Amino acid sequence: MVIAINQRNTGLDVLRAAAILMVVLRHSLIILQPVRELGTATENIFLVLQTGGVFGVELFFVLSGFLIGSILIKLYNDNGGLSFSALKEFWVRRWFRTLPNYFLVLTVIVLINHFFSFNGCSGRDFLAYYFFSQNLFSPHSENCFGEAWSLSVEEWFYILFPLGLFLLTKIFSGFKKPGGFLKYLLVFFVVFLLLRIIAFVSFEYLGFYAVRTIVSLRLDAIAWGVLWAYVSIQRPDLFHKKRVAFLTLGSALLAFCLIYVVMDLKGIQGWWYVPAFHSIFLFSVISAGFGFLLPAFYSIKQLPARIGRMVEHISKTSYSLYLIHLSLVFYFFEEWLIRPSIPAALLAFGAYWVGCLLFASLLYKYYELPMMNLRDKVMSTGGERSEP
Repeated sequence: MVIAINQRNTGLDVLRAAAILMVVLRHSLIILQPVRELGTATENIFLVLQTGGVFGVELFFVLSGFLIGSILIKLYNDNGGLSFSALKEFWVRRWFRTLPNYFLVLTVIVLINHFFSFNGCSGRDFLAYYFFSQNLFSPHSENCFGEAWSLSVEEWFYILFPLGLFLLTKIFSGFKKPGGFLKYLLVFFVVFLLLRIIAFVSFEYLGFYAVRTIVSLRLDAIAWGVLWAYVSIQRPDLFHKKRVAFLTLGSALLAFCLIYVVMDLKGIQGWWYVPAFHSIFLFSVISAGFGFLLPAFYSIKQLPARIGRMVEHISKTSYSLYLIHLSLVFYFFEEWLIRPSIPAALLAFGAYWVGCLLFASLLYKYYELPMMNLRDKVMSTGGERSEP
């Protein structure tokens, strides 16, 4: 039986809202190009903001792993492993949550592209997107539904991670014992670390931004969230009592990664720049940094009413906002959004954000939410009403 998560957590809503705002801001910075060109100071500010695309998506991965991991770990602990019926139910609930929105937006993008050809992709290019295979073993295209790369990573994780756990508990009795889940997690981390090492040695042209979008090299990003779900359930004393120390450590790791990525964007590659670290280990350090933030944010139970409502709404609509903000809203209206003067650019920037937030809210209210309600009616086990 799939564990239901019925209550939202305010702190996780804050992180999810921060993640989507970072991603959308990064993709909308081009609208403010006239502001960016004012001088060195604004250029440096824009470089920092530009990292939001990287950090926002990695934060999404960790959050997804934490929430999904909580379900899988409780299932594992209650039953000494995963039954196939529980596995199927888990997949159905996940797919009800993620696939309807994705397929709707993808199909709209395909139709718009067919009639307007605004990004040069053919229908054949998009066919793989319906099977999440477009970036399974190679970098994702930036032009064709560029934001879909992370959705492929998530969907394949939903399939392979629980399936691997199910098979191991059936084949090896040692994985049914206490600590078996942690052993599986460690194996998972080692496998994908080795895959990135092999890819780096075999294909030196694969840099940070190429490796970042390849599904077969990135599934461990979500597993970092699962690790913290394990800590929260198996060692709740450690999870809660050490949250300040974890927050300090996570902030330090993320500050280091931010400086590292900004320096790379500026083209500064001194003695400290190690390509192997950049393409193999940097992902893990970013994920670990966000993981260390989870205990502190999880302890946040309440915000001022108005801020709390705003954060919760952005968090709830984050998936819809992620799907539509770039390939639907920005690329389709790019001709009207890019303006040469600062006043016009600021106006276009504001219009873009209003349009994205409004469009995402409508998509959530009239399609995403009804599909989740339908899921709860179809599934006899009741309500998993908050995100995972």
